[in-house]
Amino acid sequence: MVGNISSILGGIQVTIGEKLKKCRANTAFTQADIAEKLHLSRKTISGWETGRNYPDIGSLIKLSEIYKVSLEDLVRDERMLEHFDEQKKSRGRESSILKISYWINVVFLMLEIIEVMRINGFHFTLIPLILTINLIVFLSHFDGWNRFKSTFYVVKVLLVLTAVFIVASVVSVLNPDVVSALAIQDASAVSGVMLARMVSAMLLTISIVVVIFFRNPRE
Repeated sequence: MVGNISSILGGIQVTIGEKLKKCRANTAFTQADIAEKLHLSRKTISGWETGRNYPDIGSLIKLSEIYKVSLEDLVRDERMLEHFDEQKKSRGRESSILKISYWINVVFLMLEIIEVMRINGFHFTLIPLILTINLIVFLSHFDGWNRFKSTFYVVKVLLVLTAVFIVASVVSVLNPDVVSALAIQDASAVSGVMLARMVSAMLLTISIVVVIFFRNPRE
């Protein structure tokens, strides 16, 4: 049965942290008890109760069930609502960065393929650098790592990564720069060009894997 939190607090307006502390005390649970029920650390529960941080909505739902109080009463705190509003804005910004970065990756992946194959003599040395920086930005903001908990999904990624790297390596080795270096028969020139081509092949591989497996399913 869901109770009224006002009766627990005596009608006094308090913060979400104080509410959580009062409700826990009212049910005779310790912080360790709540931490165990939510599969969290006691330090996390302490942080909520002292106002250092806030629980997410999933945790609040579970807490309302444990304490048998209304979820609406539990979250009725201006600072808590401001926190959720800021979280929503932050997720929106992260989503925008990911979306823009993903499509920048698509564009520069195509340009890198054209550059590697020297189609119509196209060559722009900054493409690999821009692609690398963008991949770092994308992966640092990516929040969909849960999908990689599936063994089947990871195996698919590894198989595609291996196949793409083999193809990219072959294409990179057939690059005109490599052919020219071999014609000169200069060992240092060949080594330098081959290293650059292998780095390019790895960059292409990562970029293609990102395009295939890292796209936001909601887009």
